[in-house]
Amino acid sequence: MPATLLKEISYNAMSCLRTYLHRCVTLMHIDTMCICSALIMAGLCSLVFPAYTDTREIPSAEEVILVGGDHAFPPYEFLDSKGRPAGYNVDLIRAVAEIMDLKIEIRLGPWSQARRALENREIDVLMGIFYSEERGRLIDFSVPHSIVHHAIFIRKEYEDIKSLEDLKGKEIIVQKGDIMHDYAIQQDLSEKLILVDSPDDALRLLASGKNHCTLLLERQGLFLARKFRLTNIITAGPPFYPNEYCFAVPKGDHELLVRLDEGLRIIKATGSYREIFNKWLGGLHPTEISPIIVLRWVSIVAGLLFTVLTGMFFWSWSLRKNIRIATRRLSQELIDRRHIQDALEKETAFSTTLVQTSPTYYVAIDAQGKTIMMNETLLQALGYSQDEVKCMDYLKTFVPEPEQEMLSKVFENIVHLRDSTVSENHILTKDGRHLLVEWHGRPVFKTNGELEYFFGVGIDITERKQSEEERQRLENRLQQSYKMEALGTLAGGIAHDFNNILSSVLGFTELAKIKLAKGKRIEKELDEVLNAGARARDLVKQILTFSRQSGIRKSPTDMTSMIKETLKFLRASLPTTIEIRHHLPSYETTVMADPTQIHQVIMNLCTNAAYAMKDKGGVIDIRISEKELADKSETEFKGQTPGRYLQLSVSDTGSGIPEDIIDRIFDPFFTTKERGKGTGMGLSVVHGIIHDLGGAISVYSKPGKGTAFHLLFPRYAGKRFEQLSPHSILTMGKGRILFVDDEKGVIESGKEILESIGYTITPTTSASEALEIFRSDPDSFDLVLTDMTMPKMTGIELSKQMLAIRPDIPIILCTGSDIGTNPELIHAAGIKKMVMKPLTTNELAEAVYNALNPVEGQPRD
Repeated sequence: MPATLLKEISYNAMSCLRTYLHRCVTLMHIDTMCICSALIMAGLCSLVFPAYTDTREIPSAEEVILVGGDHAFPPYEFLDSKGRPAGYNVDLIRAVAEIMDLKIEIRLGPWSQARRALENREIDVLMGIFYSEERGRLIDFSVPHSIVHHAIFIRKEYEDIKSLEDLKGKEIIVQKGDIMHDYAIQQDLSEKLILVDSPDDALRLLASGKNHCTLLLERQGLFLARKFRLTNIITAGPPFYPNEYCFAVPKGDHELLVRLDEGLRIIKATGSYREIFNKWLGGLHPTEISPIIVLRWVSIVAGLLFTVLTGMFFWSWSLRKNIRIATRRLSQELIDRRHIQDALEKETAFSTTLVQTSPTYYVAIDAQGKTIMMNETLLQALGYSQDEVKCMDYLKTFVPEPEQEMLSKVFENIVHLRDSTVSENHILTKDGRHLLVEWHGRPVFKTNGELEYFFGVGIDITERKQSEEERQRLENRLQQSYKMEALGTLAGGIAHDFNNILSSVLGFTELAKIKLAKGKRIEKELDEVLNAGARARDLVKQILTFSRQSGIRKSPTDMTSMIKETLKFLRASLPTTIEIRHHLPSYETTVMADPTQIHQVIMNLCTNAAYAMKDKGGVIDIRISEKELADKSETEFKGQTPGRYLQLSVSDTGSGIPEDIIDRIFDPFFTTKERGKGTGMGLSVVHGIIHDLGGAISVYSKPGKGTAFHLLFPRYAGKRFEQLSPHSILTMGKGRILFVDDEKGVIESGKEILESIGYTITPTTSASEALEIFRSDPDSFDLVLTDMTMPKMTGIELSKQMLAIRPDIPIILCTGSDIGTNPELIHAAGIKKMVMKPLTTNELAEAVYNALNPVEGQPRD
């Protein structure tokens, strides 16, 4: 007979005996005889099946057996005040595991989850569950480690409840998923079942004055009533429903079940079982049983066992005959197991080879930060051998010092979250090179929850990062070339605007000379010259803003004012056949953006619109409106985050965009213009800027009718910092100023202006001469006013040398263009303020006064 069939037959026989005895005991509500029956049956099985006991498969001591149970079922199983498993069942399973050399891990949780975990084979053992036929179809039970009774618990005012028959129509509290829950349903005790999560909850609810009774284990109810001092809770009537309290395993796991049964038998024989019982249940005395009933049951069980013993004797003889066959099968199984072990060793060798030869990096680091191993690929990249790296401090040896603290926090975060992570950091090679690596790391923990080691898999991304940075540089250069192309397109209009300004300057200057010769007043003509100069300055400022190459610096920016400035710039550049209309609101239109980006967006859209109307002219319409997206399903801007936005709409009456290409207009380098008249980057740049700002863009076009672009900008809800306008009255002051500029006209006019408002000026057109003057007597000056771009020595170089001589000297740097200037570098050089040429008298006076009289806490410009 096969060994597996032999095991199955013996196991089924035990189950049948247990079921039969359980039914007999249930009829009489007896506890003592159930214990006797279980002990007699265990002894019979040991006598009849000694050969089988010696030949069953023994679980490996290295395997961890997951033991589940109820986290709130005292005194049998529960979590103590420190969150550790405790109770009668816990001590019992630990004693069995110790005597049988089983390695266990106990996990307690809600009872319904624990039952489900066993049925789904997510755990190996339930350490306390009542036997029933229905449950027996889903899981396998050990011999009972206890026979327990249940009792009806009531408040003292309900002493009319004396038996189960009195519970009809009453509100009965039961633990959800407990055997009493099943029993109450099967016996149809009441339609008013109140479900709770634990016995504690049941007794507390009853003691609070709610419901009529609860059904619990007698010993458990007495334990909890005494623990929580529930003096108004008593038992009603005799105990009922004696039941076997067992270990349970997943259906079919006979080997583990046999080990548990054997462990129970040993600890009962050695007295350990009695010690555990007395520790948790010894002080709780259920109802005593009449000696007459005990004798009656002894005779019933003895007769029954005699009949069973006779049948089992002949059965045992048959089993012994097949033991020899089972032994031969076991030998074959040992041979097969050896083959499996050989296969596992080959698989381990294969995995090791795979790790060592993989092009990715592998590293293991212990809980103290020491290196355990690295694969050959990483060792070759670093220039070390395996023996060298073992036990090295990973952070101090292989991570650059500036990144060590950051990576240490990454490790701490991984351990805290107990999850994998992705990070980037540099590693140091033996010869001092830096490699940038993208790491995918995961912590590995011991069974007690402590970190055992950290395992990381890395990819060298040094070349990829360099390629990305190079691509970004090329994209920036391409965008800058597009700006220059756009300026080239507008050059004719810019030149026209400058000629108009120069005509005003020349005309009114000559008119002033004529009127001056005749002795007439010339204030009006001089005002017109000043106005023309201001227009020229604004035009140059716009050109510099549009062509600036500096990095993106976002700040609260008013859309309305930016559109007005850009349209001034555009108006002079576009043909008179094109009319520009704008509808700009009076309410605040602030967004978080770089002003240069807004310039680019408006310039690109308007120049494209003008190109579409170059033949017949037309109208460019620009307007701002408020837009609120309720959800992401908005048809026009599908997928955009809901919220409040400003919508900029730019439409024209030009030729429109054909339907077959409208989906491609935002692609880089896509253009419908003739060769040499466009790069195809304009709309691509607009699309990139809008998405970088967290907005969206849509387009509608009809050939022959025109095109409309709608752009969404997230509204800025923060505080906006307004710039103060210059004083209309000149700010007077006093002090000694060293004035340096290579333009003689600038020196002469600036000297006259500053001396007229109270300052003493030492002028020079040479940076070298200015340095010698300052070096000869540095304390004779209160301020240095210097140009940025001068022959032989720049303003920054001059400032550094002067500050080396006298660190507290205030310096104002003047420049005609901020292209190529670095504000951080200027402030690092110690320069107090930077101003843009040309300056009005008011602006110059205010800049000098503020530099000499700084307000505490005032930021630098």
